[in-house]
Amino acid sequence: GKKYEQTGIASDGAKLVHAVSCANVPKITIIVGGSYGAGNYGMCGRAFGPRFVWTWPNAKVAVMGGEQAAGVMAEVNIASAKSKGEKLSEKEISNIKKPILDMFARKSEATFASAHLWDDGIIDPRKTREVVALSLEIAMNAPIQGLAADIFKIALLSIDQELQKKSYKSALVLQVHDEVILETATEEIEAVKKMVQKKMENAYELSVELKVDIATGKSWAEAKG
Repeated sequence: GKKYEQTGIASDGAKLVHAVSCANVPKITIIVGGSYGAGNYGMCGRAFGPRFVWTWPNAKVAVMGGEQAAGVMAEVNIASAKSKGEKLSEKEISNIKKPILDMFARKSEATFASAHLWDDGIIDPRKTREVVALSLEIAMNAPIQGLAADIFKIALLSIDQELQKKSYKSALVLQVHDEVILETATEEIEAVKKMVQKKMENAYELSVELKVDIATGKSWAEAKG
């Protein structure tokens, strides 16, 4: 409602999404009721890569609730009619809402979601504990690894410390996903390239080789070639 919107529900939701996306433990999601819009993300929906997503038969999955969607479309039509000096009757408003409500009722059903592989199956609610236990047992057969982002952050801190320690003129400018951009003095290019590659490849001890590609140019676009 209005109260929660004004007190920062978007900020709180963002924190939850951040926690869910950064967690590197096996995630298992059980949808037991309505799972709509941002709530689906915050509660670890399919987009956030849980090991398993199970639904109860009464579960609903949609971008928003049917009543909300129908209400929005009704408001749009009411406003449009008002701008023309007209007024919609209750019956006309009901006729606008009905097909939207019917569509959402049909397409938010658990069977519809499961048929589109938005989950791993519909389960008997009475067997939820068994399903969760089996899911955890299966998940434990796969290695639990740290996030690549964690290793990348370690490397960036190490690079920044080295730049300051040796008083380089060069500086870290921007991180874009798994890429980092440095503004480098011409006379320092080779030295910085070697340093960055070493710091990146040895940021964390891994059982596999970590490959680092480095390119230079007068701009990011030129460096990416």
